[in-house]
Amino acid sequence: MTLKALSAAVAAVSMAAFGCSQQSSTGSADTADASNDLLGTATVQTADGREIKESIFRYYALNVVQKPAEQLTPQEREAVIESLVSLDLLAKAAEDRGLQNERTIAVQLELQRQQVLARSMVNRFMEENQPSEAELRAEYESVLPELETVEHKARHILLETEQEARAIIEQVEAGADFAELAKEHSLDPAAANGGDLGWFSSSTMVEPFAQAVEAMEVGTHSTEPVQTQFGWHVILLEDRRTNEPPALDSVRAEITNRVNQRKIQAFIDSLR
Repeated sequence: MTLKALSAAVAAVSMAAFGCSQQSSTGSADTADASNDLLGTATVQTADGREIKESIFRYYALNVVQKPAEQLTPQEREAVIESLVSLDLLAKAAEDRGLQNERTIAVQLELQRQQVLARSMVNRFMEENQPSEAELRAEYESVLPELETVEHKARHILLETEQEARAIIEQVEAGADFAELAKEHSLDPAAANGGDLGWFSSSTMVEPFAQAVEAMEVGTHSTEPVQTQFGWHVILLEDRRTNEPPALDSVRAEITNRVNQRKIQAFIDSLR
């Protein structure tokens, strides 16, 4: 195994919380024996006669290689075994040198232990406290205003200077056709279509433009030039519509996550 591959394996194992079985600097021999009992007695033989706990082998395959052990190719199986042997050798070498008794490493091991247990507690809690349909419906109804989207239909004329924009506003107020002015004067590619921007939501536009459109009444034009990083705009708001919010089933995953997060927080608060 190359150094790069070994480093990746160590990182992957750490992210998969494989280190939960490591003994902390305050652990006892009894704790280590109990941990080994929980790992089971079945082993996987390596090419040189070493033994790896089958439970560890299966966990590594499923969470790091992301395959059940039975689905590993011979090459993948050998790579998993090699990774685990290297990890075991390095971990034992660290223990022989007493690295687990160094403060920083002891802290890392303890935090990792807590993270694994905390994640497991959250998962178990959620398995036992899945949100009901009534809870999901109540959450959905509470966020309906957030799910509704307002869209605007507008035209604009983009100009280089404020003075040019004010001159255009005067022509619009005098009765000039907005679309024709856009075709003749606008610097925006939409000029060819009379400055037509089609339907858009405020979030898709730069803030000064969006704020100006939101403040306008349908059928009116901006009476003051609107400045953005692109230049100076004169805007005509042609229409506005509110889209119906999505049905519960189409946002069920997001709603479920919101309910779960609140349940978890309430559970943590109760533990305090």
